[in-house]
Amino acid sequence: MMAPLPPGCTAIPAPASCAVPGFTDTTNPAAGSDLVYDPAALPTTLREDSGSARIDYDISDKDRVFFRYNIDDSLTNQTIGLNVGQVTPLYLRTQLGKIDETHTFSSTLLNEFSVAINRFYSDTNSDTPAPLTGFTGFFTNLGALPGPNQFNQITPFTTFEVFDNVTKVVGSHQLKFGTQIRANRLNEWLRPEQVYSFGSFSDLENDNPFVLQKIGFPGFVGLRDSNLDFYIQDDWRVNRKLTLNLGLRYDYNTVWREVQNRMQNFDPATQSFLPATQAPYNAPSKDFAPRLGLAYDPFGKGKTVIHAYGGMFYNPMHFSFGLVGNIPAYESYNVNVFQAIFANPPFSIAYPSPNPTLPAGTQNVSAFPRNPKDPYSANWLFGIQQEVAPATVLTVNYTGNEDHHMQAGIDFAALNLNPANFLTQQGRPYSTTPFCTGSDLSHCFANENLDSDVLNSSYHALQVQVRRHTGRLNLEGNYTWSHEIDDMVNVFSGFSDPYNPNFDRGNGDWDIRHNFTASAVYSLPDLRGFNPLVRGVLGGWQASSILQARSGGPANVQLISGFFGLPVRPDSTGQAVRLPNFNWPSASYNRTAFEPDPAFDGTPGGGLGNVGRNTLRAPGFVQWDFSAMKNFPVTERVTVQFRADFFNILNHPNFGNPDMGICQSVLAADPSTGRPAMCAKQDPTTFVITPAPNLNFGRVGQTIASLNSTLVGTGTARQEQFSLKLIF
Repeated sequence: MMAPLPPGCTAIPAPASCAVPGFTDTTNPAAGSDLVYDPAALPTTLREDSGSARIDYDISDKDRVFFRYNIDDSLTNQTIGLNVGQVTPLYLRTQLGKIDETHTFSSTLLNEFSVAINRFYSDTNSDTPAPLTGFTGFFTNLGALPGPNQFNQITPFTTFEVFDNVTKVVGSHQLKFGTQIRANRLNEWLRPEQVYSFGSFSDLENDNPFVLQKIGFPGFVGLRDSNLDFYIQDDWRVNRKLTLNLGLRYDYNTVWREVQNRMQNFDPATQSFLPATQAPYNAPSKDFAPRLGLAYDPFGKGKTVIHAYGGMFYNPMHFSFGLVGNIPAYESYNVNVFQAIFANPPFSIAYPSPNPTLPAGTQNVSAFPRNPKDPYSANWLFGIQQEVAPATVLTVNYTGNEDHHMQAGIDFAALNLNPANFLTQQGRPYSTTPFCTGSDLSHCFANENLDSDVLNSSYHALQVQVRRHTGRLNLEGNYTWSHEIDDMVNVFSGFSDPYNPNFDRGNGDWDIRHNFTASAVYSLPDLRGFNPLVRGVLGGWQASSILQARSGGPANVQLISGFFGLPVRPDSTGQAVRLPNFNWPSASYNRTAFEPDPAFDGTPGGGLGNVGRNTLRAPGFVQWDFSAMKNFPVTERVTVQFRADFFNILNHPNFGNPDMGICQSVLAADPSTGRPAMCAKQDPTTFVITPAPNLNFGRVGQTIASLNSTLVGTGTARQEQFSLKLIF
């Protein structure tokens, strides 16, 4: 059901105050605007309840048991539109239950055993009636149309864990060894939904959709795997100056399987699916991770410490529900009006329609490596800690980290073995192979996403910390210089060359070169010698402040920005990159310093520019916060805590990333005429070429707070927050 028009906007023609610019009927202006403003608010309400319980029981001098249970329960009612039923209840519950038993065999032998269950449950629903059906504009604004939240899913995740650790002291050695076993149960049901997309108001009025989108699963799917981890560690006190930490860990992660074999891998070599009963891959079996650490006091006075460590840390392989989508009934896909008209036999996608059959040759498939490796990190540190003055400690560290076998297509953008031309969406490599012929389309596919384990990163940092504790005052300052390099492109973007992720190796998306924080905490005296009124009002306050400052994050120049942009980077023209009047948020970088590679014609892997990934910098960040807190005793067991927080005292604007697309549209190179690629568009009828640069290049449209939907705290404008807590 459509929402009513706002008061005063129901007349035809609609008054100018109600009209949305650009949506007046040009053939009949007297008819008013096709769209009117409705200034209604879209409220969001949140209810959250948390609880915890713990029981400790000493069975005897040798046995201790504790039980812990935590629960967090929340319901967010988010209004997503103006139409009837467009409220999305977001229900979330997390639970943790754990039983731990500690047994002391002797003064040198101890055993800790625990069993735990961790449960996560979320339900993103819609109050619109079933079956879930939505209506929207196809790259055009058709106003507030009826429809549910686009992704309505139930996600129950459960992990069972058994842990056992033995501690044995032998002379100067403290040995620890044990096991940690986890059974993971991931379930998901993406509720069935249809979305009808219309290209114009006329098409909407006459029920002529351009695209029908099918979303969801017919029921729950469930993934299962287990993690078997074993370890041994020796903390060896060599002498009073030197302590060594030696360890070895072995991890074995079983193959992820779907409980009813509703998942199948895809073999790019044969352009066919593997049997659903066959394991999608072979589990790695050589995940041995050594660790070494040391602490050395060279002078034996406790004022100088040299510390270092190095080790390997394996991460269990992440596995999504992507291979489930290789089965058409479980895939979300689109069917447009041309596919419907020219199908054999043709069919209609007008509302209401049953889910159309997935047209041959349009299925997107996912391929998982048959012999993958688990991701791992190699991490190391070397540092010196020195007392430079009474109650003042200086720490200087060099630290590094390398990540290997990170997963494209799971945590990051996917490789694509069968990409279409970026501009024409035609010419897929496998569309002309013997597997895919004009008479047999059963082995013809669209995107073939390879969830490969080929991504890597490297991080190096200098860390400096100064801490001072004098009486009631604690001071701390931290500075980090770092550089992070990777080829791990954001999952919502794409590789410039979908065959070769190494071409995108450069400054990582979280490469922050300079990061400084300073904090101070001061506890005022209790004023015990003063009268009760003065002591109660002024005594016992704790004041704290923190200053954060960091240089800007990376900004990646590409041909077209945005979620549906073109991730290929341009060439450098040699002009100055920074504008003479450089300032945020309106004037920063020079768009004419970049241009499309002259040979770019949309072919994946061709016409790639010479500008590196993330070569420019976004705005920096500065924020100074202050807080004050005091406890007011009511009785011996009841206390009221008052707290005042002041965020961003200086009201310093902290801007988000700038728009880094140089073009609104890209016109491909034409070798027949010698025309290079350019920021332009060509009229398909008159063939007139019109320049199409992105005039917003280098401009910032959001603050960090609005970008991250932060209401309180980091990146906001100046805010004051006052709170009371009852402690009993």
